[in-house]
Amino acid sequence: MERRLLIFALALMATFFLIISCGGGGDNSSSSGSGSSDGSNPPPPPVTQPYNSGGSGQNRLLGTVYMWCEQSQKALPQPNAQVSVDGTNLCVITDGNGNYCLEGNTPTGQVTVRVTEPGGKVLSRPLVFDGSEVSWCVVLGVNAPFFDFEGIISETNGQGLEGVRVSIGDTGIVTYTSKGGQFLISRPPNDMFLVRIEKAGYITQEQELDFRYGNRLTWTLILDKLP
Repeated sequence: MERRLLIFALALMATFFLIISCGGGGDNSSSSGSGSSDGSNPPPPPVTQPYNSGGSGQNRLLGTVYMWCEQSQKALPQPNAQVSVDGTNLCVITDGNGNYCLEGNTPTGQVTVRVTEPGGKVLSRPLVFDGSEVSWCVVLGVNAPFFDFEGIISETNGQGLEGVRVSIGDTGIVTYTSKGGQFLISRPPNDMFLVRIEKAGYITQEQELDFRYGNRLTWTLILDKLP
């Protein structure tokens, strides 16, 4: 009788360990499968860099990311959005004011730059790096066709003017020109707006522009110095 009880106990223990072993093996297999089911690699860790208008200006991308609020008809700075360059490990996270600055081994030529909202939605656009600084402002959440407002602000001698403030009406959308006087605003609301151009020491200019038609508006402007 004792021998039968011993055999039964040993069989019960073996079954118990077998169940544990199979359960652990199943979890490991499931974990491995979920990591490679789509064949994708995990994204590179974001590298946070402060917004800064200085530097060499060599293949440098900087600007602001906004989120459009339909109810208030205002653009609010979007923190924690990721700005990345396809085909590289370059990516930055916008700060509390929606500003970002991306610099490093950025490839020269046309690249695709992606802006990813904290919720996961992505906006992408091709940009060209030619050894210069690019100022790119992005407005997310606009329920309208894609539209680009771009331009170059220069002095009377034709030289690009850096740090010029470009604002669109009372929407809250503001950007600044790059070292070459260039700016690009993607996805502003499709409407008529009074655009204001200003820089200390120069005569401020305002002009009403129409963003309702087409997909791009290119603007070239010369600022005169204050007398």
